[in-house]
Amino acid sequence: MNQTKEKYLIALDMDGTLLNKDHIISLETLNYLKKLNKDGHKIIISSGRPIRNIISFYNELELTTPIICYNGAYIYPGKEINFPEYCFSFPQAKIKSIIQDIGYDHLDNVILETNKDIYLLKVDETLEVFFTKNNMNIHLGPIEENLNEDTMTMLIKVKDEKDNHFVQEAVDKHPNIKLRFWSGKWLDISEIYFSFINKGKALQKICEYFKVEPDHVISFGDASNDIEIIKYAKYGFAMKNAEDDLKKHAKYITEFDNNENGIIMELKKIGL
Repeated sequence: MNQTKEKYLIALDMDGTLLNKDHIISLETLNYLKKLNKDGHKIIISSGRPIRNIISFYNELELTTPIICYNGAYIYPGKEINFPEYCFSFPQAKIKSIIQDIGYDHLDNVILETNKDIYLLKVDETLEVFFTKNNMNIHLGPIEENLNEDTMTMLIKVKDEKDNHFVQEAVDKHPNIKLRFWSGKWLDISEIYFSFINKGKALQKICEYFKVEPDHVISFGDASNDIEIIKYAKYGFAMKNAEDDLKKHAKYITEFDNNENGIIMELKKIGL
């Protein structure tokens, strides 16, 4: 990779990428990214998390750019007052139909969100690292009774991993709706989403706003929900610790993982 002084848009996944195993940004990575931001590069956080679980890291980095949340279902404008806020709504009728087809016998929890409300079958503290309930309206109990609006996300937590095939069968009945399973210790959690909603589409909207072409985009990720941002960028990196499925789509793989400042090592090679 050639040394360059050109300005880039840098899209960063959070968990397993920007954040280390302690769920923080290392001081070295933080200072390096803050310097790139001040030098005129655009840094974009791209996460499956809601805005409330991203904003502290965003402020820590002193960013003003839009934020990709919920894997592209919501784009928070940040301090770009002319950026058109984007929000996708998952039709509640589809949600209720899928839940009915899966059956409560196989469900441990359902997690549905807007920017103000969370719908859950029950409280689940194990998900707090990703989905804190602070300042949110919480609705507990059967979804068909409580849900009265479209949401931006739909997550399913099964009682046992073997129940995942019931989720897959329910999703397969609906055109344009797909399913992806979480990795690591979250194998009992899956995400149901529309095929046209992804981080890559959201990144494209942001690039068009800033008039940045893909050959001036660098992206980093570690999971299957990062495939589209990896493929969109000229420099699309899968982290060393990434899922094998993402590595198949990556143009590059970082030499170091998320606990070894893997992002900044590759940015230095590019010449940033």
